[in-house]
Amino acid sequence: MDILIDVLSILFIILLLGAGAASILIPSSLYRKYRQPFLQSYLYYQFLTVIFGIYGLLGSLLAQRILQSLESAPKMIITVGQVIPFIGIPFLIIGLYLFVKMCLEMTGKTISRKFTLIYFLFHLLFFLIYGLILLKLPQKETESYTLFPSIIRFTLIILQTVIMAIGGFILFKGARQLKNSPRSMRIGNFAFWFLSLQAIVLVLFLLSDRNIYLTLAYLLLYFIAPLPPLFYLAKYQDISHYHASSSWEMSSLADYFTKNEITRREKEIIELILNGLTNQEIADSLFITLQTVKDHTHNIFLKTGVRNRVELINIIRGFKKV
Repeated sequence: MDILIDVLSILFIILLLGAGAASILIPSSLYRKYRQPFLQSYLYYQFLTVIFGIYGLLGSLLAQRILQSLESAPKMIITVGQVIPFIGIPFLIIGLYLFVKMCLEMTGKTISRKFTLIYFLFHLLFFLIYGLILLKLPQKETESYTLFPSIIRFTLIILQTVIMAIGGFILFKGARQLKNSPRSMRIGNFAFWFLSLQAIVLVLFLLSDRNIYLTLAYLLLYFIAPLPPLFYLAKYQDISHYHASSSWEMSSLADYFTKNEITRREKEIIELILNGLTNQEIADSLFITLQTVKDHTHNIFLKTGVRNRVELINIIRGFKKV
């Protein structure tokens, strides 16, 4: 019986690692093929969350099981169960930031410096408080020991729920702005499936301390949940409106600008880029800051799917020759 349990445990771990590898390889393949910024952010997000899952979740569970088999003291088991995830928390924090960045890029926007600063300052404070509590935990009574994991679990659930809500708001708002276009529906569908599965994961995380079956169910879904949205993304790779290959299907430059939602200011900047002006010269010409020019240029690249000025110039001149 013990041998069967060991074999099933190994197969379960292999399944988790295989699902984690697939959730990294799919966005990696998509990014190599389409070179869209949101796919790169998605890739890094998946990579970091898988690392956290392997080290912070699976590693913590295995360590606790080993200590239990050795009949270690309850305080030791709980401490190890909290220290290992604590070390992996930075992976989760950066991964969730990249999730928000991915949502913005998917809808043709960029993440602001203000949000970035507030986000990392807040999570740095959370990380430091978490660490200080861990340092003082050995001095607490057994009751505090058993209560602490539940408090941390609930806090992490709240933090992840807030970030997922922000990402969902960005995606659904971006989809609504596109009205009833096919891309609007696809972004909405992607957001629905992604957020629904993540909500189930968080519910299982909340319940995972009740018994081993809920713990295993949580681990399984944690690694498998990213796959359906990724398969959907692979099927509808034009989910982002800056899919470069569609550019050449436009009949005119006006259609191209309309399709890619190029603003009046962005059109002015594109015209100056065609004239060979540098970013600083464009800023001087339009009486705006250099950073504003860089932001507009970045948005133009995102919307049109180009990687540099040369590609943009070639596309625009191609339309002008027609």
